[in-house]
Amino acid sequence: MQLKSLGIAVTLMLATGLSFSSKGVVATPTSLQSGSTVKIGQTAIANRISGDRDRAIELERLFELGNRELEAQNYLEAIEAYDRAIKLNDNLSAIWVNRAMALSALERYEEAITSYQRGLAISPESAIAWVGLGNALDDAGHPEKALEAYREALDLDPNSEMAWFNRGVTLSRLERYTEAVAAYDRALNLNPNSERSWLDRGIALLNLGNYEEAVESLDRVMRLNPNNTQVRELLDALNGIQEARSDAAWG
Repeated sequence: MQLKSLGIAVTLMLATGLSFSSKGVVATPTSLQSGSTVKIGQTAIANRISGDRDRAIELERLFELGNRELEAQNYLEAIEAYDRAIKLNDNLSAIWVNRAMALSALERYEEAITSYQRGLAISPESAIAWVGLGNALDDAGHPEKALEAYREALDLDPNSEMAWFNRGVTLSRLERYTEAVAAYDRALNLNPNSERSWLDRGIALLNLGNYEEAVESLDRVMRLNPNNTQVRELLDALNGIQEARSDAAWG
């Protein structure tokens, strides 16, 4: 049975950043995790500043400082370190990409887009950088361009769970729910224990009116995280609606 209209007036804020309301669901792409910082080795740095060991050592120090600050969520300090490193050498993709991660964390999305693009112009084979660019584009209000970036990431790495998941989120923003569910399915094939993917898949199915499959997805969330009280409240509300409609049909 399809649920054509939920008719729920209240909004339940879900712990994952999703909001469920009568107007539909909006999700925020997962950010690149701090552990995803792009690394460059001392040898690579030295090779690009040939004959200047002191500059190479200083560049390495600033890059690693920026990474430590990024890991510690000190984003302004990370950007400052990366900017100083760029003054020594502006032709290292990893510095531009990690700088973009810090800018995205500060919601400075247009600057992040430019930084990702600088990094990708130098080294276009980084799938994680394309995912980061897609996230920044989506957050900046450019969902169609975000989808192009995720496609670039998937061309490089078809098994990128992050790219499939975020593609699903952007498609949901565009209310292209059938395509979104397909993207979440690809992400779940790669990681069947992703609470966030099951949750977003369930929300997309609700928007399609597919009640049974939506509840199955949300039940998977609860099996993975029995303490997710907000999803439990959502399930209880949906089950209550279904029971009321069943009673009305019999009445």
